[in-house]
Amino acid sequence: MQSVHLVDLLTQKSFNIWEERGRGAQDCRLSVNALADAEIALKEAIHQRVDLLIVNRFGRAESEGHGVRQSIERAVTEGIPVLTAVRAPYDAEWAEFHGEMATDLPCSEATILDWAIAATMNNRN
Repeated sequence: MQSVHLVDLLTQKSFNIWEERGRGAQDCRLSVNALADAEIALKEAIHQRVDLLIVNRFGRAESEGHGVRQSIERAVTEGIPVLTAVRAPYDAEWAEFHGEMATDLPCSEATILDWAIAATMNNRN
């Protein structure tokens, strides 16, 4: 059985976001309840004014207006930089969502770290 876990870096709490469907299940499905718990953790991080909000990905649920999309939006509106990943099937929805406010980064550790440091420094000023 496949599982995907999100981890709250502030509390180290882990959220298995795949719904347990039993041994015979042939596909996986996002757990609405687990995602709601993760959303609470994101809201708490925003409330605590973290320097940088890292979100696992902007995926199918977010592209459809669900998932953690509201937390991403809230963080940005409150001036908290957000780092996330976007897979090719959701590029158009991502572009529509951010309205040219996002910076596309190559998959390079050095580039991502440089961006994160700059974003958090700008956020503190």
